[in-house]
Amino acid sequence: MPTHDELIALANQKMTEAAVKQIAADYQSNSQLAYESAAAGKWEDAGYHAREMRRLEAEALPYVQAAQQQSPYTQAEQDLMKNYPDEIRKNWSVAQIAANNLIMSKRKADPEADLWAYRNSGEYIAGICHACGITNSDGTESNEVHSANEALRACQSKYGSVSADEYNENVKRLAELKKYGLYPMSQ
Repeated sequence: MPTHDELIALANQKMTEAAVKQIAADYQSNSQLAYESAAAGKWEDAGYHAREMRRLEAEALPYVQAAQQQSPYTQAEQDLMKNYPDEIRKNWSVAQIAANNLIMSKRKADPEADLWAYRNSGEYIAGICHACGITNSDGTESNEVHSANEALRACQSKYGSVSADEYNENVKRLAELKKYGLYPMSQ
């Protein structure tokens, strides 16, 4: 069942879409009338319709700008996805569940809370990070390697240029050494 905020957002979206369609239809009509008037030598009418076209362009501009800037995610959520793309993508369902639970908990604790502002808070982002394994329970960044690509990036940042083939070969060699006890198992 959609929340109140989701219903309001949907209503705003539908109203905006209807307004943009009306503006586009009016623009098309005025464009056609302007050229028909000009072809008939009715310059006053052509000028009127040309002015209406420009007015409609100006009226449409805020809708176009809003559509380009509108995102369903807060800035903090966008930053989280940008900073930890692999972890969020891999744990997308966990992140969504955590986000929903945090929002419901906040709404229950404070029914008047600004949920958009809450979704921009450090507390909210920290909860999602912990749920996705990005941070430990104490808030420190997790040292757990979540993927081979992440391990390769860590090696490249520490040791410079390391190819994927070179990395994989060294991992295989390390595994062989550990198997024969030639390398401490704790490392």
